[in-house]
Amino acid sequence: MLVFIVRTTKNSTFVAANMCEALKDIPGVLAICSSGPYEQSFADAWSNDLGVWMCDRFSRNLTGHVTANPNGTYRDLYLYCVQHTLGSHVGIYNYQNFGNLYTTSPKDFFVKK
Repeated sequence: MLVFIVRTTKNSTFVAANMCEALKDIPGVLAICSSGPYEQSFADAWSNDLGVWMCDRFSRNLTGHVTANPNGTYRDLYLYCVQHTLGSHVGIYNYQNFGNLYTTSPKDFFVKK
C-alpha cells in the first residue's frame, strides 16, 4: 500500500492512497484514492533483481505526473490518474477542504521551493 502524508504550514494534509474510500470522511484532508471499495490497483513495475512488484499503476501515474508537471493543478492530477489507471476507479475525496481544484496545486507537497 502506498500512502503519502505530508503536512504544510497551513495544517492541510494531502493523501494519495491505495485505500479505496477509507479516507473520505476525514476533515482537512484531500484524498486521491487508487480504486473503489471493491477494486484493486494493478501492479505495474516488476523488478527482476528483487523478484517483486515495485509499485502499482496508480502510484506510478501519480508520481510520474507530479514530477513531469510540477505546476499542474489537483484537477490535472486527478484527471490524469483517472485516464491512465486502467481497471480501477480513481476517486478524489474531501476536495472542499482545499478550495478550487482548478487553481490549487500539489506542488506545495512535492516540489522544493
